[in-house]
Amino acid sequence: MNDLKYLWIGLCLVCLLGNARASCYINKGDLSSNYLFFSIENGVYDILHSDNVATNHAVYLLCGDSRQPIQLVCQANGLFKSQFPNVQCSKVFKTTVEMVLDPSCHYEMFRVGYKYQNHFMEVYRSCYDSLRYAAQFSVNKVYPSRNSATRQPSSFTTDGAMTGSDAFAYFYSRIYQRFENVLGPRQNYVKNRLPNLFDHGHLTPNGDYSFDQLQKSTNKLRNVVPQYSNVNIGNWKNIEAWVKRLLVNRNYDVLKVCTGALGVHELQAKSGMMTPMYLLDNNRIPIPKWMYKIVSHISGQQWVVLTYNDGLTRTQPNPSSFCNIVRCDPDLNLRGVGFSICCRPFDFIQKNVPHLTGVC
Repeated sequence: MNDLKYLWIGLCLVCLLGNARASCYINKGDLSSNYLFFSIENGVYDILHSDNVATNHAVYLLCGDSRQPIQLVCQANGLFKSQFPNVQCSKVFKTTVEMVLDPSCHYEMFRVGYKYQNHFMEVYRSCYDSLRYAAQFSVNKVYPSRNSATRQPSSFTTDGAMTGSDAFAYFYSRIYQRFENVLGPRQNYVKNRLPNLFDHGHLTPNGDYSFDQLQKSTNKLRNVVPQYSNVNIGNWKNIEAWVKRLLVNRNYDVLKVCTGALGVHELQAKSGMMTPMYLLDNNRIPIPKWMYKIVSHISGQQWVVLTYNDGLTRTQPNPSSFCNIVRCDPDLNLRGVGFSICCRPFDFIQKNVPHLTGVC
């Protein structure tokens, strides 16, 4: 009887160890490499979304030269069959940005990803008004990952979104001059010798991705809006971090996220008039009044978080005309800069972005 008991315990330990080693993890150093990681499942090519690779599954590493991808297979012992390469790619596999038909976008929808052997592996897509240089919204998916690449400074690429000269509108000296021209000399908002008031505010954030190359793919001017810097590193940063935690806290496999901008921010000119603000003439590069995130899970769970893009005043607007305010998730920290609230998802979408019905 005792022998049977010990045999049963032994079998249970084997089962537990087997489950504990049911996957392989890519370490942080390799996540930070400049290889493109992708997978092939039943003939479908896709970017690798997580640092967790299932047993007997293969991951492929690709450079931008003529070499074949490096294949690494996860073994039952939790280790990859081959070693990750010790050297970086001498030539990085470049992102592809192409326009696609998408009924949810009333302007032009661009998908950003990687094209390899006639397979397009999408990272995210962005609805963009090419006449006004205005990013409307982006759509991406977020997956759980234990580790993430160390983020590196990276410049933003235009990819035809605007001219190189117009892209300088985000620079501090240009912003200062713009505010002087629009609001009047010696306006009180932007000073001549202070840090930049605005960031390139990502719609799809680089923090949603674990791999270095995927993080850098978000640095596209079609994926950003002028966002007050203190709001970007305040509540907006808290909201982005909360989305990642949702995956862990609720044991979700993937979340779909729509992030967008609403309205045009107004400031008081020296004349006393409230003036809509754009970084360029002809109503180009609008400064959004609001930014929102719609987060959804296939189970039907859905959230909407709305942030007022104003880092200058403490006056809180009244959003009741377009947001039925509800209690936010208890794990969402909204004590930073930027007035932020949570809205009833169905009502918010119907009132403000009906074209996103069924998208997020």
